[in-house]
Amino acid sequence: MKKKFFIVFTIFNFFLFVSKLLTAAPLCSIPEEIKLTNETPEQTDTNNANKNNENEENKSEEEIEDEKEIEISADKKIEVDKENGVMIATGNAFVKDGVTSLSADILTAFSCETNDGDTKIIQINADDNVVIKSDQGNAYANRAIYFVEKKIIELYENVKLEKDGNILVGDMGQFNVYTGKGEISVNQSYGGKRKKVYGIIKSKKK
Repeated sequence: MKKKFFIVFTIFNFFLFVSKLLTAAPLCSIPEEIKLTNETPEQTDTNNANKNNENEENKSEEEIEDEKEIEISADKKIEVDKENGVMIATGNAFVKDGVTSLSADILTAFSCETNDGDTKIIQINADDNVVIKSDQGNAYANRAIYFVEKKIIELYENVKLEKDGNILVGDMGQFNVYTGKGEISVNQSYGGKRKKVYGIIKSKKK
């Protein structure tokens, strides 16, 4: 009887553990540079300390930008599902990530949990009346997906890119808010109404 009870109790704990894994926020992907080694703990600690010092010295502006907090606000409501790593902002929703701002009727942010227990936002979906502003230019669309770590925004439906007075209009586009590089295209196969990409390019005065 005791053995049977122990087996049932073990199975219950196993399913409880699995259910917690399924409902927890998704784990962030492990960086490629983290690999298993045959080093002793002392060697590992020394090497990690040296790498940390090098990383601190060699931090780029983009990495420093990544460490800043992301601000989220909305006129109507913000719903938070911490277990699944989802936050939904509704009604003139606004997100600020460093020098980049993203506004839309609805913003859905997806976060993951790092190995040290911190939470970071990795992706933001924007729906309806999407406006992106940065020091590298502005973008407009009906829908957008912002990949936070890559600093890249994918744009869909009624897309417009603006930079230094130049304008591109199309059905789909991509914009790098860090480098300012962007591209735009038509997409008739998915109901796009445009037959051509439209653009206005300002000539620079000498």
